Amino acid sequence: AGTDLLYVKNTESDVFLDVQTQLTYVLLSGRWYRSRADKGAWGFVRPRLTALLGREPVYVGREAAASPATGNYKVHQEEERALVARALDDTAEAAA
Repeated sequence: AGTDLLYVKNTESDVFLDVQTQLTYVLLSGRWYRSRADKGAWGFVRPRLTALLGREPVYVGREAAASPATGNYKVHQEEERALVARALDDTAEAAA
């Protein structure tokens, strides 16, 4: 008889999904953890950001690039300041 248990191959941790219950199980440091969703911290943080900002948070970030930074520290700092300012702006349009 088969099982409705799926496992993840591309990780060193033991990760399983129970298809029927949609519960994810992961073994970390000898302890099993269970979660209803695989959203990580976002499920916890999103409602708090929404309450804090008074609106749904929107994505603000760099355009897709092969490098996570410009390679120039001063330019990186300027980009970082601009991104933080856009992210915390009180209008959703500013982040678009």
